[in-house]
Amino acid sequence: MFQIGKNFIRHAIEWKLGTYKPYRPLCTYVYLTFRCNLSCVYCNDGTGQKYPDCDNENELDTQSWLQVLKILRRETDVLIFTGGEPTMRSDLRAILEGCRAMGYKNLTLLTNALTLDCHSEIFETCNIVMISLDTLNEQRADSMMGMKPGSFQRILDNTRLASDMREAFHQLKKPFFKPDKFIKDTVNQQRLSRDYHS
Repeated sequence: MFQIGKNFIRHAIEWKLGTYKPYRPLCTYVYLTFRCNLSCVYCNDGTGQKYPDCDNENELDTQSWLQVLKILRRETDVLIFTGGEPTMRSDLRAILEGCRAMGYKNLTLLTNALTLDCHSEIFETCNIVMISLDTLNEQRADSMMGMKPGSFQRILDNTRLASDMREAFHQLKKPFFKPDKFIKDTVNQQRLSRDYHS
């Protein structure tokens, strides 16, 4: 049984017995960074400061994050990575693969998808990829998210890529299926398509 299930059952029993103490998390949100490659009009660090303007000098390095995640693993096996924008971290692969090695059962990553095609490790390690998409109007999106023209189309292309990856990984049990090759081929097709249409 997943740790989340055990913790839920413990919560229910303790609640019924009147001894409930909310110290066993069902999941953990992990803010990997405050850095972001967008500057959305509605988004800030909670103090009103835009993520791109945040001071990141005290951001945890790879080993420090892995130590924190190892401690968290004692109490939960479900992580939700957010930020800022998690793909801004150059060590994202090491962190996600480290989580899998620690035995996390469910990894979710929240992203704006702007550079999703450059991060095959997300598809290789995460169970769920959640993409923020506020509107389907390209001009409104570029303005709302503080993007240069054309960025919205890239996000849509990467959303399609994520959908293709999900379909691909449903076929993992099929013989001779090579996910690494499929990821590289699909990403390359997306890039060629974007280059052709730009």
